[in-house]
Amino acid sequence: MKIEYAKVSALGDRQDNQDRAAVVVAEDAAIMLVFDGMGGHADGAIAAEVGLKIVQDEFMSSKLPIFDPQGFLYMALARAHDEVVKLGADHSVDFRPRATCAVCLIQECGTWWAHIGDSRIYQMRNGKLVTRSRDHSHVEVLIQEGAITE
Repeated sequence: MKIEYAKVSALGDRQDNQDRAAVVVAEDAAIMLVFDGMGGHADGAIAAEVGLKIVQDEFMSSKLPIFDPQGFLYMALARAHDEVVKLGADHSVDFRPRATCAVCLIQECGTWWAHIGDSRIYQMRNGKLVTRSRDHSHVEVLIQEGAITE
């Protein structure tokens, strides 16, 4: 499988970069991962790192192509969530480590994706936006209700 990709991450106005990204390309499948630690929460960068590692490890230990892609994404993200929750066991609920994510699995001429929070997946074809995932955010709700436009 041949995939062309680029990874870019900007620090912006923050002191540390909590973005984590990886692309794993195998013969029969590929997975693209973006995890973004949530600012204002303790150890957001660690939450992003742990989440990415869990999903990446699950993919690399799976028989490819994956028989149930959507089930795989659900299971892998649930495991990542459980591990991030463990990180925050000693923190008060408002300060537990958290991360958003967007994951795209490519195999057998198809794509499956999953996302949590306001990390998005954009599908482009010939330089034009075909579709995008919808946020789990207040802004997305306002867009869906027609109160604001994109």
